[in-house]
Amino acid sequence: MTSFFQGYKYYDTKDGEDCHKKIWFMTKSALLLSGWAGPCYCALVTHPVGAWQTVHSLGYITIPLVTSAATFAATTCALTNLRGKDDFYNPALGGLAAGSIFGAAKQSLATGARWGGIFAVAAISVKAGVDYDWRWWEAENFTQRGTVGMWRHDWTLRKDPSKTESQ
Repeated sequence: MTSFFQGYKYYDTKDGEDCHKKIWFMTKSALLLSGWAGPCYCALVTHPVGAWQTVHSLGYITIPLVTSAATFAATTCALTNLRGKDDFYNPALGGLAAGSIFGAAKQSLATGARWGGIFAVAAISVKAGVDYDWRWWEAENFTQRGTVGMWRHDWTLRKDPSKTESQ
């Protein structure tokens, strides 16, 4: 699984450069996510019976997810090249375009606008985090509170008396 994502990352190069690599990275990330979300949708929501219904249920999740990820990367890269600027408007508009894919898949303008707004805010947040070097998951003063083998230690305050001492 780790070899699937080794190599190129989305923000290894600036926006507007290596567009095909960015599109492929987003596509394979969405494929990996839909490999989890599709079966969960089948098992928890649709309960398909037969191969055709299962393929339809998996495609109902996978196709919009993968298409919106590729649309986000392509739109962001194209806007950066067309406008000649690497700012926060490009990922915001890319997020709106990606959300419109979900709206088209569900045949709902409200769904497209809702998901477009969510994706735009998420894209702006991630870009700001990368540009301003925000730490999302770890603090600079992080102290480790134990190890994986912590369960091997005896953490009792007082040892149990042996049988000979208690008699």
